Amino acid sequence: MSITEKTRISLTTKDMISLCMVFAFVVGVYFSLKAQIDEAKELPIMDEQLKRAIVKTSTELEYIKAEIREIKSKLNTMEQRLYEIKSNEKED
Repeated sequence: MSITEKTRISLTTKDMISLCMVFAFVVGVYFSLKAQIDEAKELPIMDEQLKRAIVKTSTELEYIKAEIREIKSKLNTMEQRLYEIKSNEKED
């Protein structure tokens, strides 16, 4: 059996519907994979942005900690001075 230009292929309606369903399935899988690939391409970019945000937040947190330490130190100094003033008033 050889296939030539005059070869005829006969398909029933059922076969046509089956071919259309297979074609639609393949097209759906293609677009689904394409969307997943595009999403995966963006992940490293998001990862870098996340790393930068973490570093920035960490730096800001260290600055805030330093400020709190300074405020505590000043508060302790003020408490000591207030205690000394009160102690001096009681002695007088």
